[in-house]
Order: sequence, then C-alpha cells, then structure tokens
Amino acid sequence: MNILDALVEAGLIFLIVFTPFAFGAVEMWAYTVMELTVLLLVAAWVIRMMVDGEIKIPRTHLNVPILLFICLILLQITPLPEAVLKVISPAAQDVYTGTYRAVNAGHHTAVRLSNTISLDTYATKRGLLKILTYTGGFFLVIGNITTGKQKNRLLAAITAAGFLLSVFGLIQHFTWNGKVYWFRDLTHGGSPFGPFVNKNNFAGYINLIIPVSLAMVMTERERSKKLLFAFMTVVMAVALFLSLSRGGMLAFSGAMASMGILLMLTGYEGGYKKGFAVIGVFLILLLLYLIYTGIDPVMDRIASLAEKETYLRQRRWTVWSAAAGIIRDYPLTGTGLDTFEAVFPGYQPLEASGLRWLDAHNDYIQFMAETGITGVLIALTFFGLLFKRAFSSLNNPKGGTRKYLPIGLLSAMVAFLLSIISTSNIHVPADALLFSIILAMGVKLSASDQKEAFHSTMAR
Repeated sequence: MNILDALVEAGLIFLIVFTPFAFGAVEMWAYTVMELTVLLLVAAWVIRMMVDGEIKIPRTHLNVPILLFICLILLQITPLPEAVLKVISPAAQDVYTGTYRAVNAGHHTAVRLSNTISLDTYATKRGLLKILTYTGGFFLVIGNITTGKQKNRLLAAITAAGFLLSVFGLIQHFTWNGKVYWFRDLTHGGSPFGPFVNKNNFAGYINLIIPVSLAMVMTERERSKKLLFAFMTVVMAVALFLSLSRGGMLAFSGAMASMGILLMLTGYEGGYKKGFAVIGVFLILLLLYLIYTGIDPVMDRIASLAEKETYLRQRRWTVWSAAAGIIRDYPLTGTGLDTFEAVFPGYQPLEASGLRWLDAHNDYIQFMAETGITGVLIALTFFGLLFKRAFSSLNNPKGGTRKYLPIGLLSAMVAFLLSIISTSNIHVPADALLFSIILAMGVKLSASDQKEAFHSTMAR
C-alpha cells in the first residue's frame, strides 16, 4: 500500500470520527470540512490512478441510478424555457408568474428570477454538493478499500467510533448540565444526546453501527477481539436506549429482526444457530445492563408510542398531511432537493403554525415532495438493485462465516431506512456519510461473494 492509499484510508477514518463529534456535521463549518476532506481524498485517488496509468470509475450495479439522480438534481437547478417548465412542473411556472401560492418570502426574489424546477436553487445546489460528497465517499471505499486488512480496519474504526460516541453520550447523559460538551448552549432548543442536538440523529448514527459490530462478534475467531467487540456493542445499545429515541428503538428492533431473518436465509449449515446464539446473549446482556442503569424511563418512553397525545403533540401527522399537498402540486420532479423549508410555509396549516419546519420529520415524504415521482422511481431502482444483489450473494453456499458481515451491513441499512420514517436522519451529514460508507462496504462484500460463486460454478 503506497502513501496515497494510506492517505485515503486515513482520511475516511478521520471522517468517520470527526463528523459525529462535530455535532453531526450539521453546522456549516463542519460539513464544509467534510466536503473539502472528501474532495482532497478524491484528488489523491485520481493522482494515484494517474500514476498507475489508468483513470476509471469503479463499476457497481448502483452506478446508473446514482448518475440518474445526480442528473435529476442538475435538471432541477437548470433554468428552463417557460414552455418546457410548464410541461414538467406547471405549479412551479405558476409560482414564477405570481398566479400560485408563494414560497418562503426570504427566498422569493431568487425564486422569481430562476425559472427552474427548484423553488430554492441555492438550497438545491447546497444539497447537490452534499450528494456529491456522499457519492465521493461511496466510491472512495469502492475504489480504495480493496484488501481484507483494509476492510477490517475500516469496520473496526466504525465500531470504535460508535463506542467512543456512546461512552461520551452516556457520560454527558449522567452529568447533564443543559449544554452539549458541557459548554455549548442549545440556542435553538433540542433534545440532545452526545454531540447530536437531536437524540434521534444519534440513534440513527449508532443504529448503523450496532449490527455491523454484532456481525464482527460473529466473525472474529480470536476470543479477546470477540469479547471486545461484544462489550462495545452492548455499550452502544445501552446508549441507544438511554437516548430515549422511540424511532431509534423501533429501528433497532427492525435491525435485530432483519439479522435473524437473514441468518435463516444464509444457507450456511449451522451458521444461523451461532448467529442466533450471539444475538440472544447480546439482547440478554443489554436487558441486564438497562435494568442496572435504570430501565423505567425506557419503558415509559416505549409505552408512550401507544398514546394518541404523543402524535398530536408533535404535530407530525399534520405536517405529513400538509406535505401531501406539495406532492400533489409538484408530482413529476418535485420542488427541488432541500427546498422543504422554503416551500412548506405555503402549505403550513394552523395546527402546525408558530414553528419553523426545516424538514418533514419523514424523509420518505420529504424526498417525494422534493424530487417527485422521478426521484422515487430512481430510489426504488437503486434499493431494488442493492437488495437483489445482497440476497443473491447470501445464497452463495461457499460464503461460510464471511456471510455474517454482509448480514450486519444489510441490517444496518434496514435500521437506517426504518429510522427515517419518523426522522430526518438523511439530512444529517454524519449519518448520511456513514450510510454511504456502510453501503459501499456492503456492495464490496456482496461483489466478492458474487465473484466467488461465479468461479465455483465455472470450476464445476
């Protein structure tokens, strides 16, 4: 491994550690550091390929939907002739001519001059930059994390980062003085856990790591490493539950169910029994740890899911219903990536008044409102190809214990996709970047199993 390879690997590990501890990288200075770091790492990667005499983008089964989505966002920020815009997005054309409900007054001047599908081109350009950053992170892993040792180091770094984040969150939880890091005031409110201003964002991040760490417990052969990963996994799960994130708890349950189902589908003789034993011991230890630290708040939080007042008080149902109006008015290509904050005031009902809604608290509804049917079809293609390839690789009878890692990575993605039903974790750069890295690792491991299955077939 040359110096440029080492630089890329070190840079990825830096991002895994930096982004969550920098308040989830939601502030401009933090996500700017993230974007510049990815840009520098991509530049180092390109230089390395130039030295090797060949520049090429790694081929994956997800390249086409990724490219199509980027093209959709570029289309959203491109000024279009009135006749074309009227066909693609009649409601947007009506906004520009002043015959339809206006968007946020703070963006109205820019909107009137843009004549684009996006009703807030600045926000969409900023969102596109983040999408390119996550795409860069994805391809950096695909193109540079190639050896078994590199994969193990990156997965170990992800687990260690999650463990350190959880330890910090627990310490801050038990010594809480009303400030993040004991000095940072919550100027805009929030319900923090660890360095995240919103506990749901912490839960989304840690739920991406717990299934991976649990898979490492199943995979590791050295007893000392197995016990270390087991300890870190239990601590992360305890922190998740003590964060009192209901969405996080439900997503965790979904991840455990996913791991159980996938273990039964592996076709690895005896493998599911070992996997179930690890999950069973893990859940027992988690329960005992929660009882020791105080399980009553956790049980009360879970019980609140059955209370109607919980949903009425948060007004999410009201917001989701109002957001359906955006989807109805902009069905084909949406209002533009990251434009919800600008557009929603025109649809905001009285029941949800008095608050500034930065997002819909449901990434699926917001995604449909911002990208329309076109974006939804691209996303369905993306995840359809992802899960089809993943399930196919799990059916490789030669995979053995190596199947545990793809199962863990796939279950981590399931947890994340469940969590965004009631949160906006995909709009938190730390969570989104980690998801792209986990996704890339899953694609790499699935591709490895596919190649082995192909060679095995050819040998026969």
